[in-house]
Amino acid sequence: AAAGRRFFRLANGVEVATIKVTVEQALDVQYLLAKGTPVDVATARSNWRINIGRAYAGKVRAYSPYPSRHRKPYGSGGSISETSNLNQVVAQGKSRLAGYKSGSIFISNNVPYIGVLNRGHSPQSSGFVARAVSESVSRTRGKIPKIFDKELSKEWLFPRSST
Repeated sequence: AAAGRRFFRLANGVEVATIKVTVEQALDVQYLLAKGTPVDVATARSNWRINIGRAYAGKVRAYSPYPSRHRKPYGSGGSISETSNLNQVVAQGKSRLAGYKSGSIFISNNVPYIGVLNRGHSPQSSGFVARAVSESVSRTRGKIPKIFDKELSKEWLFPRSST
């Protein structure tokens, strides 16, 4: 009976760690996608959305829009280092995944020109989607052992013997 309870706790610990790795990976990909997206008025950056079960179907306005350098009244446009919209994207992802337990996680961007940006319409953008996913996989890979070690070493999982 004790071995069965221990096995059940171990299985639960693996499940919790797997969920944490999945959430960490999704949030990191969303962050890197948004960070790598070129910014004019910030609509494309603001539209990296996380959804569970199916892709997000809509579009949102830029959280903190800039005057476009391409449309009247002309402004300076955004910059690749702008953070206001990036912070809002991260907040959306964290909020959406706060209670995540299972299911497919979709990260989508429904602005009609996101593919054009990724193909290099803006000088700094060519291939940013593949770069974001690849970088995130590399970054998360190093965190997996730490997440599993933390979850599998918890006191509730393997209580110390009182003898």
